[in-house]
Amino acid sequence: MSTSTFYKEWLKIRYYVLGAFVFNVLFFVYLFFDIREPFINDPPIMAWNSAIHIHTLFYAKVKYLLLATGIVISLAQFIPEITKNRLRLSLHLPVRADLLILSYICVGLSAVIAIGVVDIILFYTIITKFFPHEVSCSALLTALPWFFSGLIAYLATMQVIIETSWKRRIFYSIIFCGFVGLFFMSNEYSSYIHVTGKLFLISLLFVPAVFLPVYRFRNGVE
Repeated sequence: MSTSTFYKEWLKIRYYVLGAFVFNVLFFVYLFFDIREPFINDPPIMAWNSAIHIHTLFYAKVKYLLLATGIVISLAQFIPEITKNRLRLSLHLPVRADLLILSYICVGLSAVIAIGVVDIILFYTIITKFFPHEVSCSALLTALPWFFSGLIAYLATMQVIIETSWKRRIFYSIIFCGFVGLFFMSNEYSSYIHVTGKLFLISLLFVPAVFLPVYRFRNGVE
């Protein structure tokens, strides 16, 4: 994996990454004012009661933010590779195909992770502004699977794009939607705290799974 490959991939997606970053930051600015509103219009005890005793997910609007980010960055990175046959040419260069694809994944995933880290910091900071540390930690543990879904979305979208067969694309999409749906099933506080690690280990299977459609794409197999 050469630095030129990393640089090429970064140049290709840099504006999309920047746009996604700006959008995510602006979203958290909106979230700040959205959470702040009840404290201005009503007695603060009502907002506290809703969050602490009723367990209202007052930050639920952030659910699909990084999921959408992962999909957008993956589309921006691999749609040009497929539509302009760049990937087919790259895979026939005298370099190892697995290392080449890993370099692509490293660039895209790094961008999603970087935005995700910023999201987590902003999310925790905003919650801490209005609620005690215990509520902020609970909110972070509750939202962590939502943020993590962005990484899966990136890998799954890449797999669907590269796949040469529409039947398999539909099959992969169903598997992806079903698996990612597990991260959004519960609206209870910290409901995934005991299974997040297991979901993470299962999610690692998305990395080697990418190489099957890559092989099929390189060899023109339907």
